[in-house]
Amino acid sequence: MKTNIMAILLTTMLAASDCAHAQNIREESGAGSAPAGEALPKVYFFREISSENLVRIYEALGREARGKVAVKLSTGEPGGHNFLQPELIAALVKRVNGTIVECNTAYGGKRADTESHLKAAADHGFTAIAPVEIMDARGESELPVKGGRHLDRDIVGRGFLDYDFTI
Repeated sequence: MKTNIMAILLTTMLAASDCAHAQNIREESGAGSAPAGEALPKVYFFREISSENLVRIYEALGREARGKVAVKLSTGEPGGHNFLQPELIAALVKRVNGTIVECNTAYGGKRADTESHLKAAADHGFTAIAPVEIMDARGESELPVKGGRHLDRDIVGRGFLDYDFTI
């Protein structure tokens, strides 16, 4: 069940990877219907959650990752098991020539500093499939939020600015 949920979340992240660039964000749209003049969104479904099918979903989106690609996911808490298995995401990460990215946790724990965070990523097998960057290891940057309802800025890890595309 957890694998199904994580695959659905990954699919959703892929589909929404360019939401940050949207100019006309609607606060609400009618349930089950698209706004006038717009098509209903496509939903992709595979019965089998597999590395190959994650790549197929990515390719079906028709949006090619270009430039330096960040693949944002959780590398999991040390000793835990609540993270996507590297074997599941390896083909997708390789397909986009991606770097796995995260920021240190704000709540403490064993991923609150870069050194222990990178160790957790290595222990869970992520460094074996791709480079891993802790984006706030070099500090933070503020990005303006234009037309935000609750925020006028977003604080991101400085490394975020080095990427051209985020999954």
